[in-house]
Amino acid sequence: VFFRVHVFLHCHFAQLHESLPGYPMETFGCGSPRKAEDPSARCARFEAQAAHLREQNELLVSELERLRVELDVKHNKTTQMQIPDQKEETMRGRWINNGGLWPSPRMLRQGSGNNLDYETERDMTWSELFFDLIFVVAIARLDDVLKDGDDTWSGLGNYLLLYSQYFLFWEQAAHYSNRFGTNDLPNMLFFFAITGGIAFMTVHLQGDDPCKEGFFVAAGCVSMMFVLVYMRVIASPSGGQSEKVGRNMLCQNLGMAIAYAVAACVGGCSNVAWWCQVVMIVLYVFVWSSVLPYLYGRYRWAVPTLLGGYSPFHLEHINERRGLLVIVFLGDILDGITQCYVATPQFYLTVFFAVVSASCLKSLFFDVDDKPIDDHAIRRSIWTALLWTQQFPFLCLGIALFGTGLNVTCHHVAGLEHDLAGMRQDLTCFGCALFLLVLSLMNCTHTRDWHKTPSDRQAIILQRIFWVQLTAQIGGAGVLTVLPGHGLPDAVITGIVAVMLVFMVILNMVDELIILRQGRSYFGGDEPLLEPSR
Repeated sequence: VFFRVHVFLHCHFAQLHESLPGYPMETFGCGSPRKAEDPSARCARFEAQAAHLREQNELLVSELERLRVELDVKHNKTTQMQIPDQKEETMRGRWINNGGLWPSPRMLRQGSGNNLDYETERDMTWSELFFDLIFVVAIARLDDVLKDGDDTWSGLGNYLLLYSQYFLFWEQAAHYSNRFGTNDLPNMLFFFAITGGIAFMTVHLQGDDPCKEGFFVAAGCVSMMFVLVYMRVIASPSGGQSEKVGRNMLCQNLGMAIAYAVAACVGGCSNVAWWCQVVMIVLYVFVWSSVLPYLYGRYRWAVPTLLGGYSPFHLEHINERRGLLVIVFLGDILDGITQCYVATPQFYLTVFFAVVSASCLKSLFFDVDDKPIDDHAIRRSIWTALLWTQQFPFLCLGIALFGTGLNVTCHHVAGLEHDLAGMRQDLTCFGCALFLLVLSLMNCTHTRDWHKTPSDRQAIILQRIFWVQLTAQIGGAGVLTVLPGHGLPDAVITGIVAVMLVFMVILNMVDELIILRQGRSYFGGDEPLLEPSR
């Protein structure tokens, strides 16, 4: 402050000296005397100062423009983040304002399943979460059916039939809510009705003969609920895509309801009832995998109508639903290995290996890459979309068989007799092998970096790492298929499975480490994946 005051006084006295040329600077006690400045030099000095000020002004204007552009970009990002939330709130409240308590069903978004424009956000509702809750009990009862059945292929086939029917109902409900799942009163009642029907199906799974007439009656009621709800879709005034999807799914569920009615009339697990289930499942699943690609090549106009509810509109929503169901299956594994106890080192070691294996399955399935949504299998082609959609039941089946095998193994190690004791190692190894094979095939359906930039060096490195990971999973599945026939102890079998899965999890982290170190430069950006801490 003292220095600034001194400079101010010096300049003030200098100006005063210029205005009073007859008085020397020593009179004011501040510096040495100064000669009068030549007018031309003074003019040049002022021109230089003006040029300097103009240059500073240009710099300030450019900096102000840069700050204005940066502020506009931040404002646009904030607006884009807020608009979906506003649309979501509008979607939630529109049925109250326009449709009342009983609105007509309408699609959340019009267009094809491969439309890149997401107009609305789609989150899981409480009705969907409550609907998924019943599958925790249903999957546990299905495991009891497999464990209490006979040690033959017919018992395993009966389990597969029951599993397929439960999974088909879940898949239908998930895809319906993915398209028409507004949180209104009709949809709440719909989920309540099918939840009750599946609960009554699960009640009839008790006993030696799970395929009773009551099971088929309850399953037929669930199918009829889908028929009724799609009749409402067809009758709604929206029309267009909604009518096509509703007509397609109504015909499928009507065929299922007829098959269940025939099975209930003939009763029990007779040949007619068994073949009704087989025909229903084959018609419902495998026809889509074989007919649709052919129709896509010959009659592209027929695919949107025939594909119906199988093409998910919101990939985030359907992935959340499927991820939640995988967690249910993995939780059933932990429930199975904690049903018995004996204080022996072998039992503790077996349970430890089982817990490690279940955690590794979780890590392998949820090992996702930081990729745009456009790289998903649904967005790639009709072939990859069908493969990705139809593989998920088999992946969950592998988890279920693996969990049943671990449950029977723990009972056997604890000294408890079990009907499936002779198949414990087969179920454990074959279930894990099925999971690894299906997971490898699902990983091949998505678009990868080397598909877009095949000559990029980092993309080539990631491609090689991907093939190493894929080879390890397929090779591990091959080893697991031949492992049960060597007569190894249960603790050794579970230990080998756990070590193999841990190795695959570590191997799957290599590409993430490379991406974190290299950033995103290999697919178009230079920013790091992790934001620095502020």
